[in-house]
Amino acid sequence: MRRMKAKLTNSTAATLVAKAAQGGFASAFVGAGISRAAPSLLPSWAQFRDAVLEAMVSRLVISGLCDAKDAPQVLRDLKQESVAQRAWLKPEVVLQWLHPHVRTTLAHCMSVFADAEPNGNHYTLADLALQHNLRVGTCNFDTTIEQALMARGAGLKAFAGTRSSGACGSFREYLDLDWGAPHVVPVLKVHGCVSAFSTVQATLEQVSRPKSPSAKGAMSSLFAGRFVLVAGYSGRDDLFPLIESASQSSRGVLWVNLDKESLNPRVLRHRAIQVLIGDADQLFSSIGQRIGSPRFRKPELVRCLALGESLQDSVKGARPLPTALGLASLAMHLGATRAVDYLCEDILAWPAAKPEHRVQALLARGDTYRRSDPKRSMRSFVDAERAASPIRSKHPLLYARVLAYLADQHFLRGSKRALQQALQLNARSSRWARKGKGNHLILLNMETRASVLAHLGQVEQARRVRMDCVRRLKQEGDLISLAHAYNNLGNDCQDLGLLREAVAWWRQSLALKEEHTSDYPSIGRTRFNIGNVLRETGEYKAAIRELRRSLQEAQVVHDDVTAVRCRYALAAAAGATGKKRQALQLLQRAEKEVAEMPGGLRDSSKARWAARLAAGVRAAPIS
Repeated sequence: MRRMKAKLTNSTAATLVAKAAQGGFASAFVGAGISRAAPSLLPSWAQFRDAVLEAMVSRLVISGLCDAKDAPQVLRDLKQESVAQRAWLKPEVVLQWLHPHVRTTLAHCMSVFADAEPNGNHYTLADLALQHNLRVGTCNFDTTIEQALMARGAGLKAFAGTRSSGACGSFREYLDLDWGAPHVVPVLKVHGCVSAFSTVQATLEQVSRPKSPSAKGAMSSLFAGRFVLVAGYSGRDDLFPLIESASQSSRGVLWVNLDKESLNPRVLRHRAIQVLIGDADQLFSSIGQRIGSPRFRKPELVRCLALGESLQDSVKGARPLPTALGLASLAMHLGATRAVDYLCEDILAWPAAKPEHRVQALLARGDTYRRSDPKRSMRSFVDAERAASPIRSKHPLLYARVLAYLADQHFLRGSKRALQQALQLNARSSRWARKGKGNHLILLNMETRASVLAHLGQVEQARRVRMDCVRRLKQEGDLISLAHAYNNLGNDCQDLGLLREAVAWWRQSLALKEEHTSDYPSIGRTRFNIGNVLRETGEYKAAIRELRRSLQEAQVVHDDVTAVRCRYALAAAAGATGKKRQALQLLQRAEKEVAEMPGGLRDSSKARWAARLAAGVRAAPIS
């Protein structure tokens, strides 16, 4: 079954899946993409972003900061600003930032996933499971598949999390199922289920934790010896490494996606995976016809609680301040800086705003302008420190956060005096973090301290601090921060001239990022570091391979700066290996891209680096 045609049509793909199902050796793993069609209407990422921006504008109108007649134009401007940022944001990342506010203010937005109705895709899956023992797995935590199975009269049980919780069994119970005996239809839900809320893994911190052996085993059992349909899933999260590994033991994987751009690039390179670029809704409809599934009829009245409606209810509700804070946090990371400004004004002007609300608003405003307007950012952080100082005994962790932001801002200024001030503020922040039992902030402060020491020329001392930080991060199991620490250790070793050790640390960082975070901009930058050092040590073949992959990843996520750096480094490598014409073409392309950037290479350290490399390439006899 693994030998599939190089190119598939919707019709031949549907026949393949139907035959595998009728043979009793098929599985399906589905993502959010199958739940967008009516009547489910669960939001895509773009719809989520737009719903948030609409809620922001509504909040501005209610607070009097925006006239109702101007609201449509303000909304258009915010959408344009947000899209222009081209920020590589995953839903898990946004939920991570929103998490402190979700629990108190926006928790009922999760009812979008609980109340959604199944569509034709879910009913086709249910019929395949009932008629042909199709094994079903999903990364979604909605209940649409279960509802479709119940509507077809099936007994079922969902399996989510490492422990039994309510109606959900554990991954271990899933592994212990006797597949040869009559049983209810099992549904594997790797990111949890909204009906057992404690199992839901929605934030980046949650999905990036190491998967338990039982979770890995459950995913493997879904794929082993079976033909697997993957649909509505981009492969850009923590589950892809499990799928990548499990696919080796499958009879083949058919992966359906609307376009190549949203797909994990590694999917296209996997030998066991055949990709069909097409509409999953159409494919499920074709499969349903082949297995004689009753035709799904859309109800005349579609009842679905939309995310936008839920957010609007929050905006109009009785808790405007926490809602405004949550929206400001989202606006900041969506790149809608003007919305942050407006929302912070709303919070600061509110008569009933508590000091901690004011501090959080000032921090959001300061963080928004950290790079675009450093002076304004510094003023906001200084104001936040003044507002937080009287309440520091009551809110030690909040005060520690303010001092950490101030330390970071002094670090960005870069002068020797500013770096010394950054060290003092960093030490004060850690003391208050210990009082507030903020372990995570203490570890972040250690990373910042190491970076400051490195910039002061005390690289060996910075390296020792970072090694201690790595030891603690391993104990905490914080893989996101650990990957970042490994990357910075590589930078320290590079500064000390320990190039082979630097590459070893970067490779560890890269492995963690690829396996647990799918943070593609960061993956591309780390891969660039490896390729550039290999170039400097004369390992040109390996260097060119890494740099080309880094360039591809940078182009996918629109990381223009890394793409330019890759072209400069590739030009240098080509020049050193005698490919003068290719080197010249790469150099000219890089310089053209720099000229077309709105602000050139805006990050000063990267700009200086690129300028030095460009000068070296120009000096080489490649013309």
